[in-house]
Amino acid sequence: MPYFLSTLLLLAVALLVSVFLVDRLIPVLRAWHQVDEPNHRTLHTGSIPRGGGIVIVFMTLLAMLWAIFFSATPLLFTAIIIIMLGWAVLGWTDDVYDLSPKLRFLIQFLLAFAAIAALGWINHLTLSPQTVIQLGWWGLPMSVLGIVWMANLYNFMDGMDGMAASQAIVAATTFAFWFLGHGGTEMAVICAVIAAASYGFLWHNWRPASIFMGDVGSIFLGAVFALLLIVGHNRFDIPVLSSVLLLLVFIGDSMLTLILRVRRGEKVWQAHSSHFYQRLAHAGYSHAYIVVAYIGLMIVCSLAATVSLYQQELLLPISAGLALLVTLLAIGVSIVTRTKPE
Repeated sequence: MPYFLSTLLLLAVALLVSVFLVDRLIPVLRAWHQVDEPNHRTLHTGSIPRGGGIVIVFMTLLAMLWAIFFSATPLLFTAIIIIMLGWAVLGWTDDVYDLSPKLRFLIQFLLAFAAIAALGWINHLTLSPQTVIQLGWWGLPMSVLGIVWMANLYNFMDGMDGMAASQAIVAATTFAFWFLGHGGTEMAVICAVIAAASYGFLWHNWRPASIFMGDVGSIFLGAVFALLLIVGHNRFDIPVLSSVLLLLVFIGDSMLTLILRVRRGEKVWQAHSSHFYQRLAHAGYSHAYIVVAYIGLMIVCSLAATVSLYQQELLLPISAGLALLVTLLAIGVSIVTRTKPE
């Protein structure tokens, strides 16, 4: 089958199959008693099946398998498939058996080291065409920590109907255009499939959600975006800072929440409900309104990150401007909600 037709078919299959499979998965997960029950930290009511993100995993791995047959670097995509399959198995196992934090983190670090061994690590940071910070070997532990952090922060932010899937659509679509513009056609197709599959899942996850993504989807997506950042940096000269700006909505919420929890002397490894989107929800704001606001902010970050990619002399001022914007919005949310996080 010609390359172009196979690409279009893959994208159509990703969208239609994800819509169909997620719908069929709902009764199966209920029969397996794989459901989330409401508690004082959650934002939903009633028992909701979790694990629907496995459909996104399936379509993403299928796209990577497609890339092996069309790419000039099949070993790269073979390595990525094996690594991402490991993240998917970890997420699904955690959904089913609720692994201990120690075992979960141990496996995550092993998978992160495997990714670094296969794809390389971030050895420099570009701040402008004239300013490049060389990290050397320090980049190795920083890259490993970055992968683990991205996987977990995406899981942290998957706490509201439609939130994680909608952010994945914007991020994956942006990455697709970036890779396409830098000659990475197969990577672009994989990103487009992630966006299409996430959109198919979103049909069933928009409030009121009939299914949740689960760790199998959220941790997988976080790890995928971390690997896209590394591949973009090492093989396509996409600045790390541009990728961070693209993902700044989730990164900013998670980082600022972590800083505030540390200042309050809380045990940061314990479950909580103090993310800014959670605070807005507890204050009575509409879930749909919150998610749409996050999507809007994500689109702003996507556009600014794209400008920073193609006008790298603006990379530092754009980064400072977006960081200030996110911080001011967080302060605004804190003032508007005026509720003590649980």
